Amino acid sequence: MPLSCHLYDQLEIAAMKGLVIRIEFTPPQNGKTVYEGRIKDLQCHQGREYLVTPNDEKWWLERVISIQTTNPPD
Repeated sequence: MPLSCHLYDQLEIAAMKGLVIRIEFTPPQNGKTVYEGRIKDLQCHQGREYLVTPNDEKWWLERVISIQTTNPPD
């Protein structure tokens, strides 16, 4: 199931503002169920949407359960 527009908007805002976020995934991705950090980019490849981390790790957004901002915007 694709990521809802509301959640995608949250990710775009976090990426633009350089916010630290915490995202929970199911099932595990990259051997983990949680990503906490900043977003380098959001990409679409072959119909799938991905979050790209500052160290170029990719997380598939279809499995997002929740998104939280861990630092408030300035």
